[in-house]
Amino acid sequence: MFAGHEVRVIETPGHTRELRKVSLGCASFVVVYSFEPPFVIITIIVVVVVVKLKKCHTGHISFYFPGSGAIFTGDTLFSLSCGKLFEGTPEQMHSSLQRIMSLPDGTNVYCGHEYTLSNSKFALSIEPKNEALRSYAAHVAQLRNKGLPTIPTTLKTEKACNPFLRTSSTEIRQALDIPATMNEAEALGVIRRAKDNF
Repeated sequence: MFAGHEVRVIETPGHTRELRKVSLGCASFVVVYSFEPPFVIITIIVVVVVVKLKKCHTGHISFYFPGSGAIFTGDTLFSLSCGKLFEGTPEQMHSSLQRIMSLPDGTNVYCGHEYTLSNSKFALSIEPKNEALRSYAAHVAQLRNKGLPTIPTTLKTEKACNPFLRTSSTEIRQALDIPATMNEAEALGVIRRAKDNF
């Protein structure tokens, strides 16, 4: 509990394998509720568990606030993408994404970086007939043209549009020559390699 709110720390490995040390730390998040005057900006400061990892660039855990319907996914899940695998495996990333996807559709997703516009270009290149994706990509472009952020997104939007959460999509599998017999974790690996080379 923090300030009367339940906070769950969810380990979501994907680019790393080995945990070395767990320690306490502090993180702050800025949540912007209104971009029109009067501006409403709230800074949330929370004491968090910091997971230090061997041979990696950052610790990978997600912070879920069930009472607020928000998850901070760091470098695990981005809008329309997921983190690079580096040392982790497609199976680890798939497992982490499945844990996040098990949360309610209305959960607001706050990711670690604003990559949505560039991610939309890749997503559209492998699933151009996805109407939800086309609509969301147009919305993202409008927001970025106005200098506005695309974050938060929702799990509902990500489930409908994010290729890394849509590994069973026939259109994506055909675009990347992923056999129907390949499991979803292996398909995620193929999609990640395609994104890395996009």
